Amino acid sequence: MKNKRVLLVSADSFACGFFRIKQPYENLKCDDIEFEILNIKESNTLPLQLLFGYNAIVFQRPILSSIPSLIDALKKQGVKIVIETDDLLTNISPTSSCYNAYRSGGSNLKNFLYCIKNANYVHTSTPELAVEMRRYNKNVASFNNALKIDDEIYKEKLPRLSDKPVVMWAGSSTHFDSLLVIKSAVEEAIKKTDAIFAFCSNKSFFDMFDLPDGKKIFVEPVSLEEYPKIPSYADIFLTPVIETPFNNSKSELKILESGIYGIPSISSPVAPYIRFNKVSDGANILVKKNKTKNWTKEIINLIENEELRKELGKRTKDTIEQIYDLDVINGKRLEWWRNFLA
Repeated sequence: MKNKRVLLVSADSFACGFFRIKQPYENLKCDDIEFEILNIKESNTLPLQLLFGYNAIVFQRPILSSIPSLIDALKKQGVKIVIETDDLLTNISPTSSCYNAYRSGGSNLKNFLYCIKNANYVHTSTPELAVEMRRYNKNVASFNNALKIDDEIYKEKLPRLSDKPVVMWAGSSTHFDSLLVIKSAVEEAIKKTDAIFAFCSNKSFFDMFDLPDGKKIFVEPVSLEEYPKIPSYADIFLTPVIETPFNNSKSELKILESGIYGIPSISSPVAPYIRFNKVSDGANILVKKNKTKNWTKEIINLIENEELRKELGKRTKDTIEQIYDLDVINGKRLEWWRNFLA
């Protein structure tokens, strides 16, 4: 019997494209389905007819004006369409740097929603996001973000930055509003203890932390391929976000990035981090509310308690290996594809 063919059109080559398309599907091996990945920039230059010959096509976060008509043409030829999304683009906070790109009534959001509504199925990264997407399409499946835990990159940590406890935050420049949640707490906690603060992101964001020389370290941003090593610098990893519908629909990925090295996290009380807290029996510390005094208390407590850091870090890593292993998630993903294409 002829193999089924699935084309995956990746919207970007950054973290979203990596964790939702590149990593899972490059490692999804089976005898009866062929998965091929195409970058969106390439697909815009291809004649439409070259996209035929596939049983299904996955579009990751489609916003370009050409995609809706492309989807209509493909469906008329019997091609099944799946939309992959890992963000609640319909409800981005005005404080986010991405707000203008997905503002209500804008062309990007209109294109995205057309694709969601007219797809055969939608894939999301969290159950909360799945609930939101079912407002537009009842056919939604959710697959957790995961790590390829046997990857060589996770075998060893980077050399220590200091002989003192290292509290760290790392992320893209789109997360400026999240930094404001912890700025004052980090300054107070670092000044009151012997710990240092390590930071990997935009240099101007690093400069806004009022800490003396020797108490903060700037880690130069690296490529996506090198980034998985960066959280291993930490003894404590901070995962703050403001409490919004958008962030409630995001995944646990930030905890996974540091937790695979046995490093504990302190987290904002939003759905993905609450969910990880439940499945890990409290391995990540949840602040009760996003208030400076709560963050300061938890940061200082973990700085001063090395044994607790080790205990929480081990529990975090164990949970990741049991629940967030890419092989486990890909097993569920492959079962879904076989049913969908049957």
